Amino acid sequence: AICNGENPPTPVFQVAAVRKIQNEKLSVERYRIVLSDGIHAYSSVMLATQLNQRVSSGELDAKAIIKLNNYTCNIVQETRKVLVILDLTVIVRGSDTEMIGQPKAYNDQSGSWTIRARVTSKSDIRKWSNSRGEGKLFSLDLIDESGEIRATAFRDQVDKYYDVLEVNKVYYISRCSMKTANKNFTSIKNDYEMTFTNETVVEPCDDIASLPKVSFNFIRIANIEDQPPEKMIDIIGVVKSTDDLVTVNTKSNRQVNKRDINLVDDSGKIVRLTLWGTNAEEFDGSQFPVVAVRGARVTEFGGRSLSVVGSSQLMNNPDIPEAHKLRGWFDMQGKDQELVSISAKRGDIGSPGFGTNWKNISDIRDENLGQQEKADYFNLKATVLYIRKENLMYQACPKEDCNKKVVDQGGSYRCEKCNQTSPDFKYRLMISVNVGDGTGSNWLTCFQDTGEALLKCSAQQLGTWKETDENKFEQTVNEALFQSYIFKVRAKMESFNDESRLKYDLMGWCKKIKAFQNDRWRSGAASISLPSDIACTRYQLSPKTITITSKGEVNAYTTMLTDNDVIDIVAQSNANAGQLAIHRLAIKGKK
Repeated sequence: AICNGENPPTPVFQVAAVRKIQNEKLSVERYRIVLSDGIHAYSSVMLATQLNQRVSSGELDAKAIIKLNNYTCNIVQETRKVLVILDLTVIVRGSDTEMIGQPKAYNDQSGSWTIRARVTSKSDIRKWSNSRGEGKLFSLDLIDESGEIRATAFRDQVDKYYDVLEVNKVYYISRCSMKTANKNFTSIKNDYEMTFTNETVVEPCDDIASLPKVSFNFIRIANIEDQPPEKMIDIIGVVKSTDDLVTVNTKSNRQVNKRDINLVDDSGKIVRLTLWGTNAEEFDGSQFPVVAVRGARVTEFGGRSLSVVGSSQLMNNPDIPEAHKLRGWFDMQGKDQELVSISAKRGDIGSPGFGTNWKNISDIRDENLGQQEKADYFNLKATVLYIRKENLMYQACPKEDCNKKVVDQGGSYRCEKCNQTSPDFKYRLMISVNVGDGTGSNWLTCFQDTGEALLKCSAQQLGTWKETDENKFEQTVNEALFQSYIFKVRAKMESFNDESRLKYDLMGWCKKIKAFQNDRWRSGAASISLPSDIACTRYQLSPKTITITSKGEVNAYTTMLTDNDVIDIVAQSNANAGQLAIHRLAIKGKK
């Protein structure tokens, strides 16, 4: 009643939880209260600071039954309602009672409204499984006279509504919860999206004449290069070529089929589009069809490419004016026209965005890479020298389309972006890696995909080891050290809190350089000439005298070396005969 705008006098609730807000910026302690009426639990409740003593004294604790003598309800972030308790009376202490009922989290954005809308697309059912449980979901796009909106169903609602809702049919839909839409995962122009709940009602509607059908906001292929990664866009093009169907393993060790197709349009550019699952298996590009995709995801790996995701809508030869226009262009001139691809070939280091743009680490600073309006992309041959183990992962919203960091509320996790509280979370990687070559060292940032490839394990598995097996966690990170790669790097100036920072992001790599090994000093040699792609090598020190110029933590070893020591090193040679610049060194024994 309070969340619906009513103001009942002295309501009585049970305290489900009392949590101190962890925020160093707060000048005084603040407490968040979870209230229960026996049916619903509401977590957006704050305790006024004058009541803090009630908590510290133990009078106000979990399970306590309280009466609100004075309170107010404020609206923050446009839709979220926060109840602030100004005065209360403890009727029964928590130590003297038990929890009443089995309250479920209350969503204050459910309403009694009903919409009449046409289903323009419906995704496949997607399943997930992690250490905290399993689940499934599907999403659909709806349209009416006023616009479009995305709706998503989870778990039990999937079984209830997936077969009921059909594309191009019209339904009355009511009692869904609302949340702010994540524009990075939908091309629909709506600030909100719907979530089916246990109270949601769906009924067929026969009055369909006045409702529009699917609409597109197409972007020309040449303009995709200006779109940010992860953005969802609408695209249309003619299939110029089709790759064979291949099977790949996902990060969850599940096999899935995929197929790449190349789309062209009258802008004179080609883009690669990746199809997955059933779309990949059933696709036939033999007759150069026109393909329209609603909600394709922009990806960035040497230029730009596209991927069809679960919420995308793929249409072959759609009966729309844009398709007829492209068909005429392609048949008359496009099929013979010389076109330029904006997508990298798989594993091609000479691809758009990177090309033959090779750099040393010293070039990054000498040429001020990343300090212009557009990002700079380059290839870098370097060795992993150090990985920061502190804060290399964080707890994120468990929703598939959200990676926002969650707030730990003591058994539940709140995502402020989605305005939802969940019983679990997922781990996301954000790793700081120091790499070096013969000219210096530099810090790169690895995110989820590149981080998992670097560490050779999933973020979820690494998080589990961090919690349960610290030695395995340390071992996994350490095994990634002293490996050399040809890295693909993006340098870009970014703004955060009104402050500009130059960031170097690892976009991937196309080649791992194998270690070069040699078990002895070359006879009669006065110096070591290391291969240009050296990663980790082994040498025997002879009676010959050499000078070792050390960097960082290897200083302690230089005085311990004796003749015929066998050592593992990560090093680069320099122009001075008989000198090695060593980044890492370990004594393995005697030859």
